[in-house]
Amino acid sequence: MSYFDASKNPETPRMQWTQKGGYQPIQDANAVKPLPEYSIPSDVHGGHVSEMAAEAGLSDDHVLRNVAAKMDSWRESLGRVKAVRENPSVSKTQAANLADLGKIADSAMKTIGLSYDNVRDQIKARAAALDVEAHQALGLSTRGHDAEIRATLRGMSAKDRDQAITNAIEAGDGEVLQAILGGAAVTVGATSEQQAIWKTRALLKHAPEIDRQKRALAEAQVSLDAALASAHESLPTLKASKVVESYAGQDAAAEAALAAVGGR
Repeated sequence: MSYFDASKNPETPRMQWTQKGGYQPIQDANAVKPLPEYSIPSDVHGGHVSEMAAEAGLSDDHVLRNVAAKMDSWRESLGRVKAVRENPSVSKTQAANLADLGKIADSAMKTIGLSYDNVRDQIKARAAALDVEAHQALGLSTRGHDAEIRATLRGMSAKDRDQAITNAIEAGDGEVLQAILGGAAVTVGATSEQQAIWKTRALLKHAPEIDRQKRALAEAQVSLDAALASAHESLPTLKASKVVESYAGQDAAAEAALAAVGGR
């Protein structure tokens, strides 16, 4: 590495040669490097969940409202970290400010992660409760003939099987529905996708409100997952990780220079 001194012209900065970038200005410890632009990801917002719940007539659902509220709180949390990023302390170097910013950002992300776990568990618990409600609404029951019913359905053609199941759904035959939905799909000669369709058809026929709630919860989980992933992906930009790495490189060069003159 070499440099030339343009002291004869104070407006011309001292330059250093780097193999990677050619001649570049030498930046001292008080230099301020440009940071990458950061904006909070649009996915980190509870608005979509609130709108979806309203469209499904579920604005009062406490789990969906909590999902939306938590996602909004994540946005606020990232916004507070962003404010720290945009208002650095004048009594510290940029490197020191970024070190502090990194700790704050990591702490915020940890809190968001814990919040995600809590809301995810609430969604799972509500979905499980809805499954119990669905079981009751469909009148699922067994009289010990499940194996026989499944064997009969398995021996039918696909067309006849679907018609027999359609008839059971229309009639609300809880015993047949239990045989169809209470075991592995293969036991009735079907696939898991077909079994899921039959369950949805039965719910739409006898308990449409439960089907609506289950779909809304599934959509809320998708939004929650997308928000968490986006927050994680944006973290390096928020922390200006590449700039931090460049300062680490300068520190290493400083250590080497001191060692060369016996300073360390």
